[in-house]
Amino acid sequence: MPPKQPARITPAVSTLVVLAALLFGTVATACGGDSMPAVPKPTIAAVLEASPTPSVTPVADQAIQPSLSEVVSARPAVSASTDVVTEEDLLNTTHPLEGTLAPELIGLESWIGSEPVTIASLQGQIILIDFWTYSCINCIRTLPFILEWQEKYEPLGLRIIGVHTPEFDFEKDAENVRAAVDRFGIDYPVALDNDAETWDAFGVTAWPAKYLIDAEGVIRYAEVGEGGYVAMEQTIRHWFRQAGIDVSSVPFKPEDYHLDPEIDRAGRVGDRELARTREIYAGYRKNLPFHRFPPPRPWVLYEEFYEGLDTDVAFEDVPEHENQRLYIQGLWHVGPESLAHARATEGFEDYLAIKFNAKTVNAVLGHDGGDPYRVRITLDGKPLSPDDADTDVQFDNLGNSYLDVDESRMYRLIRTVEFEQHELQLSSNSDRFELFTFTFGAYENLEDN
Repeated sequence: MPPKQPARITPAVSTLVVLAALLFGTVATACGGDSMPAVPKPTIAAVLEASPTPSVTPVADQAIQPSLSEVVSARPAVSASTDVVTEEDLLNTTHPLEGTLAPELIGLESWIGSEPVTIASLQGQIILIDFWTYSCINCIRTLPFILEWQEKYEPLGLRIIGVHTPEFDFEKDAENVRAAVDRFGIDYPVALDNDAETWDAFGVTAWPAKYLIDAEGVIRYAEVGEGGYVAMEQTIRHWFRQAGIDVSSVPFKPEDYHLDPEIDRAGRVGDRELARTREIYAGYRKNLPFHRFPPPRPWVLYEEFYEGLDTDVAFEDVPEHENQRLYIQGLWHVGPESLAHARATEGFEDYLAIKFNAKTVNAVLGHDGGDPYRVRITLDGKPLSPDDADTDVQFDNLGNSYLDVDESRMYRLIRTVEFEQHELQLSSNSDRFELFTFTFGAYENLEDN
């Protein structure tokens, strides 16, 4: 490729690059992190911005906890009540690859729903590439928009390719990805990029990332993280027109469009204890850099966690919990990606706990095959109420709330109407219980919060 490629930032992105990015506030709403967007540089969608994007709290305050995959260029939120962008704005590129020939899809493990596809084979068509991974809440929240674009523009020649680049090892399993593709109703081609070769070729830094390629094979728009949906559809329509394809029959009114996600204002405060909780990682791979090079501090604060990497460690919970932290009780295996319960128990005495501020809470849990295992859920020391329980929660005849974990994926736990603070605890008697991460939502106008 003629331009210099961006520095290699893989899903296990380097610590020094991440710390530098955090110091300069370059974070977006992306996995992992699900974070409040920083004030971005001007982009092609900037003319649509109706109100300032909230700024990130200074690192020293530690109100915002880090995510190693958040080295991204954020774009501003788009208002659905203003005019569409002009042609001049659409050509005002900012992403390093915008305006360059798209690299080829390389190093792919296999394909779901299609024979292998290449960029060259689709020359003459408009292409949208979505980099995603199936346990990422930000990717999940983006999929309905992509499926809507497929329905509206595929008849005109839009070709969508999902490039599945895993964050966790269990996401490399083709059967796991195939089950997720079926669960989300995806019927466009999905490629398994298990070694992140296509990810690197496109300079991707976080999930999800969307790249629009015109009929001549040139990258015309790149969006990292959630949001930018209005601007992306406007750009799709523009490059169809540039290719001589009439889109006037396809309805598009920005004022009727789904609003770009907006963080609930209650979660925008600078006080770390009151701010929206960020994605919390359980494994040492994401925690260790911030233990070695604070600030900010890692999600797990126990010294024995860092002294017992890849071993079983006995933990003791502490009386007072802080927002943005993970608390541990009992015997657990400290792994690179997860904490795994290291013994069978009888009375749910071992548990993982968090104090959080959010509307919704999700957990990525592991399953090693065989029968499901049960995880008990309590909120503020009590079973969930049906009103607060999200779709994966069940109740027994005594009113206890629980999950039956039957596959490795993201499970939906909590859904409240208001932005609230609570204490959540997950416990299981099974020695197969495994936690990778907690994610949170606090959007004002988004059904899949």
